[in-house]
Order: sequence, then structure tokens, then C-alpha cells
Amino acid sequence: MDSEIPQVFQKELTCSVCLKYLIYPVTIGCGHSFCWPCFFIPWGQAQILACCPVCREPSQQGDVKNNILLKNLTSIARQAHLRQFLNSEKNICVTHQQTKKIFCEENKNLLCLLCCNPQELRAHNHPSVERAVEEYQEKLLKQIRSLREKIQVNQRNINEENKIISPWIYYVYLREELIRAEYRKLHPVLHEEENRHLDILRKENKRFLEELKKSEANMVQKKKDLREIYMELVKMSHKPYVELFQDLGDLLTRCTFMKKVFQETFSAELLFSSLKTVMSFLSPEDSCPLPTFKSESVQLHLPQPIKPALPAQTITGLIDRLKCFQVDISFENTVSSDNLKLFDDVRSLRFGHVLPDSSLNSDGINCFAAWGTESFNSGKLYWELDMKDPLDWAVGVCKDSWIARNGTVIESEDVFLLLFVKEDDDHSLLTTSPMLSHYIEKPQGRVGVFLDFESENVSFVNVAKSSLIWRYPSGSLNFPVRPFVHTGHK
Repeated sequence: MDSEIPQVFQKELTCSVCLKYLIYPVTIGCGHSFCWPCFFIPWGQAQILACCPVCREPSQQGDVKNNILLKNLTSIARQAHLRQFLNSEKNICVTHQQTKKIFCEENKNLLCLLCCNPQELRAHNHPSVERAVEEYQEKLLKQIRSLREKIQVNQRNINEENKIISPWIYYVYLREELIRAEYRKLHPVLHEEENRHLDILRKENKRFLEELKKSEANMVQKKKDLREIYMELVKMSHKPYVELFQDLGDLLTRCTFMKKVFQETFSAELLFSSLKTVMSFLSPEDSCPLPTFKSESVQLHLPQPIKPALPAQTITGLIDRLKCFQVDISFENTVSSDNLKLFDDVRSLRFGHVLPDSSLNSDGINCFAAWGTESFNSGKLYWELDMKDPLDWAVGVCKDSWIARNGTVIESEDVFLLLFVKEDDDHSLLTTSPMLSHYIEKPQGRVGVFLDFESENVSFVNVAKSSLIWRYPSGSLNFPVRPFVHTGHK
């Protein structure tokens, strides 16, 4: 640190974690301040230090504030250190015997004012040293923040994929039992078809588990690479301004290593811009803007969680058998479902958040719910509904009491629904009572609903594929129910 700056002043500008000048300082609830990269941890679950490193008081993310005053004071101290170097004999131009105060972006070296006059240098960008380093630090912070976001996205992908394993294994087991039970109702001549379905199921299970293992290894390696890059950038940001100039040649030499890591993480075009930014002091934003790590570009180069989906296997004669019990269903009481938070409930469960507005119309989707004019409590009944157009949809049956209270589907045992919910490029197919994710291809078009009060169960079928999506266990349906449909349209 700078000998001209009083020691007590230097102490106030020093981070107690890294013991260097504060960079991008933040102040927490207890009043102590730290470097932003030292306090915000991009890996692990906490994301910030659990308690203050100085007084050990618990820290909360909402209590963390950017400290502009400390940032300005630290900049003054670092600039003073830089001016000492610029005014020293080591920084005298040998040719013109003048102080070198200009940085040449193209040649990556310091120049005096007379060095900038030759014809071949006039086209180059020559910001002042003080201006260049300040802009460099601000732009480097953008890179660090963006890389931190990528680390967090990658970690979320790892967590999401890890959460799939147990439900997937359980679902495959349920699917196998479902197939066996369905074929026991059919003619023995279809025994070969049953075996073929079970063989496909086992092969898909084996293939997915193998892909999952490879994907996990890829994500863990990506996590390691991103962390190394992050630590390298943080290390660069902590360097005193003088060392940044003195070590510039070494930084450029290490560019080859950095390139290998970046190529695995970012696109080629983004790599070139990012390395140029990190390895040099940039001109002002308006003349040479820094390309930041755009979320859309980087996201494409992060390993994505595997989305397993079994193929819908045709069961010969399934639809013909069900159509023997087909009935006409009429729906009345159609309402705008602003107060029925069906899709919000599912999004909260599946994707971990709800829409910013509690209304289902908050993202431009118009949602409508309707229930049948007649309730059923006996016999066997089958009907079909076309679900090709809605963005989100739910079909099935429910108890009148559930409709009256606009209940939630998450914990309710009064509603049997098949739901399709879309979230950006992701989607989920689920059933209620209890809530269960289905790893099978989405039905395209008509969905069939079959009530069997004799066996006391409800079934959903993919009509186009003549495939069984799900059948509730016997004994589930032991009360009167009414047909229900819920759709969301742009």
C-alpha cells in the first residue's frame, strides 16, 4: 500500500477478509465493510458470509448496501499510489525524457505525449492512465458479476438434476406396474406387446441414468472451470494499479491458458471480447464499449439439466374399449379464474416461484375455468377434451366443495387433475392427489378422462397415441365428482 497515505487511513480502506484495498465495497448491518467479491460467495447455498468476519454478528442479504463513499476514497488512495509510480524515474520515456502518462490500447504499453505523435500511432486509442484504470476496474466488476451469475445458474442446474433421480426411479417403477396392470385386463394375445413396452421402459431407464451420470460429471467440471476463472478475475481486480501495468506482459502471456478455459465456457465471439477486456485497459464506453457476458449467449454454453421423457407407447384397443363408456359432457359456469390460483400453485411447486403478480393474467395469459353441469357418483364414464391450443391446461374431476372454496391443488384430496404447465422453455406434466410429476411425452391434442366407480379410480389417456398416461390406485374415487377444465391462452 501507499506510504504517503496515513496508516490509519489505509486501515479503514482495507478489507479484513483479503487484507487488500477494498474493491467494490459493501457495508453490512453491523457497520463493517468488505470487498463485494469477498462477501458474496457464488458457490454454496448461503451466497453470502453467514456472519461478519470482524464482530461475528449474523449477516442478512437485505442488510448489505453498496458503499459509494468508501469506493471513492479507495479510488483516491489507489490513484495516489499510481501517481507515485507515474512520477518516478522508472516511468520516464527514454527517448523523450518525459513522463509516460498515456496508455496505448493497441500496443499495451505506456507512452509520453510525444510518443503519440508518430503517424502510425495516431489511429490508436490513447486514454490517460488514470482514466484507463478506473474504466478497467468498473468493467472488470461487470465481468465478475456476470460470471458469478453463471456459477449460480450452473449450481442450480446441478441441484435440479440431482432432484430428478429419486422421482425418476420411482416413476419408472410406477410405470412398469401400471403397464402390467393394464395388460392384465386385455386379451392374452397382447402379451408380446406388453413385453415390448416393458423392454422399452427398461432401456429408456438405463439410457437416462447413463446420460445423467455423464451430465453430472460435465456440470461438476464446468463448476470447477467457472470457479477458477472467477478467482482469477477477482485476483486481477485486487491488484494495485501499478502492478496491473507492470504485470501486463505476464497477463498477456497467461492469455493462452485463459483462452482454453473460456472456450469451454463462452462462445468464440464473446471470448475474444472478454479476453480483450480483461487483458487491457479499455477506452470510454462510447468509443469502445465492453461486451458483457449476455445471459442468453452464456446460457447456451452451460450444461443444461436433462429432461427425461418416456415415449407414449400404444396399447392396442385401449381407446376402443374406453369409448364404450363415452358420454357427452356439457360445461357451464365458465369463469375468468383470477381468483383460482391453480397454475400459480403448480409453478411454485415445480419451478420454485410464482408470477410477480398474484393474478393469473399478470403475464398476458387469459385463464378460464369451467366445471360440468352434472356430477357423477356411479358407473363408468369416458370423455375427451382437445388440449392442443392452450399454453397451460388442466383436465379432470373435482368435488363440488373444492370448487366452492377455490382450494389449492397442492394438498387437496378432492381433485383429480392432469395438468400441463409451461415456464419459458421448460414444461411439466403432473397429476394431483398427490402431486406427481410424469416423465412422459406431452399429449398432442385430445386428452381422455375415464371414471370407473366400480374400481373407484380415475384414468387419463393420450388419445392420439392410444396410450395410458396415468391411472389412480383403486379406492381413490369414493365420492361424487364433477368434470373440470382449466385453460390458459395468450
